[in-house]
Parts: sequence; structure tokens; C-alpha cells
Amino acid sequence: MADSGKTLPNLIREIIFFYVKHYYDKYLSQNSITTMNDEHITAFIKQYYTDKEKELRDYVRTTLKKNQGVAYNSIAVENILLEISSDPSMAKELTGSYRDWE
Repeated sequence: MADSGKTLPNLIREIIFFYVKHYYDKYLSQNSITTMNDEHITAFIKQYYTDKEKELRDYVRTTLKKNQGVAYNSIAVENILLEISSDPSMAKELTGSYRDWE
């Protein structure tokens, strides 16, 4: 993620994808399954993405601060996070196709 050629929105997208995928993989492992059907995916996204928005935002901030160091721009990050949270459908699209998680 330290690639300076990536835009901040793309870095945030990758962090969000990583966060959600981590919990997706953990859920599969804990439930001894290899995939989820669409109904379960919808519930999963609500639980780990929508309902845990504060934790996700904190994770994005912490990850960016760690990886960008002095280049971290809190105003830009907060503006992007605000935009993401104001449009839930866009926010869910940021994680990409859930089929890419598998």
C-alpha cells in the first residue's frame, strides 16, 4: 500500500477491501464453509461493513497513518470517508465484487 502512484481513494478502497475480506475469510473458516450464497453475503456485508462503520473508519485511518507517515492528510481522508458513508451503495461498491473475495 505504500505505492506512491496510487490515489488516496484507491488506497482507501484497498484498505476497505482488505478489512472486509479478512472478516469474510474468518467467517468461512469459523463456519467450515467455502462460500456464501447471495443472501448470506448481504447479511455479512450489513454486519461487517454497515454495522461496523466506526471500526472500519478507524481501521482505514490507522492503516493510512502507519503506511503514509508524514504524508498522511487527515483532511483528505476524512472527506473521502464522509463521502463514502453518505452514500451506502457507493460504499459497498468500494469493496468490489464479493465474488472477487473467493
